Amino acid sequence: MKKGLLMLLAGFMVLGASVKVYADARIDGMSTDVREVEDLDLIWLYPNKVVDFKNTVDFRLNYDSYQFGGGTQEWGGVIADETASLGGVLGMYVNRPTDQHTRAYNVSGNLPAMLDPFRYYSTPVGNTTAYAQNNDFDLFYGTGIGGGNLGVHVNYTDNGIQTAGVDEEDQVALSLGLGLNSVGPFSQLNIHADYGMDSVTKIGATTKNKDNGINTIKLGALGQADLSDTSYIRTFLDLASDQDNLTDLVNTNWSDMSAVLGASLDHKVNGGKGLVASGLVIDWIGGKENVGGQTFDSWVLFWNGSVESQVADWLTIRAGLEKALVDRQYNSAGTPTYYGITPAGSIGQNVDFSTGLSINWQNFTLNGRVTAASLENSINNVAPGNGLLFTNGQPIVMIHEADITYKF
Repeated sequence: MKKGLLMLLAGFMVLGASVKVYADARIDGMSTDVREVEDLDLIWLYPNKVVDFKNTVDFRLNYDSYQFGGGTQEWGGVIADETASLGGVLGMYVNRPTDQHTRAYNVSGNLPAMLDPFRYYSTPVGNTTAYAQNNDFDLFYGTGIGGGNLGVHVNYTDNGIQTAGVDEEDQVALSLGLGLNSVGPFSQLNIHADYGMDSVTKIGATTKNKDNGINTIKLGALGQADLSDTSYIRTFLDLASDQDNLTDLVNTNWSDMSAVLGASLDHKVNGGKGLVASGLVIDWIGGKENVGGQTFDSWVLFWNGSVESQVADWLTIRAGLEKALVDRQYNSAGTPTYYGITPAGSIGQNVDFSTGLSINWQNFTLNGRVTAASLENSINNVAPGNGLLFTNGQPIVMIHEADITYKF
């Protein structure tokens, strides 16, 4: 154990890493979409996937896109194989953010945040950030059925008992996932269906004190077609319908439809210890403010290329590049607008390069996303000794996303 701990610490000394954090570091370190590669975060779209990621402890060290928890606001859970007693796999998460990685901009100041296809599974019910908060709990159950698996995901959120003049909110959602093997051209086919509803009550008001309907319906499918023992194509489609009707509370009533369509070509390398992937993703959303009549429409075409490789028993390195080839937004109250975006939603930049790493110690894995600026600065300013056994006060790289998993 001491030797393993020293190896983990030595990894950080060699890298000279300074750690800051937020969410799924592997996916973001590759600038990819969770549906293009097999990853734990697929459980948020396809709850049947808990069967594939059983016996995992998963800690996320963030509570929003840019801030870490400081020991009090992190989130995570445990997925355990309870087949002997419950006939399947049981998972429990707490404190998951509902509005993580939604786009940080919109066409005009009063439009709802647009969906980010790379974080499609972390948008709040109704696609509104007005009442978004962390979930109290997410409960999963998955079991094998014939040649596939079935999963259920229930999540619940409330903001407690409020006082007069403050809105009280309760949210509940149900998701079903089905995984099948050998369906037509697909070696694997996953299907999901979701329904979520939000209830808002203005405490102290005797009339017009409730929302008029806040809900989200989602449908989606993900298929993998094998080309050879080392190459395969993944294709996916997700559809969503959102309603955010607050006519009696604040005289607004938004509704939208959205679609995410994508495909990737993946290659396993080095006997499965590495992966090269290239994908295209189209994201569309269109909607209307039904009180004022304002309409909006947005569509984006992404390309991304990714690579990861296990370079030592204890170290995996990854990198990726993502570009918005076309990004158009149209608003009935203004002129068409062009934006370039990154997964976090930055304005004025339509290329996102990222790198990352994983450090393994026994059953633990620490995933981190390295800031491209810190890596390029170290390459541009070589300082012998810096980051080898000591840092001279300056880390060789900065890590701004991290999560910890433990397999048992």
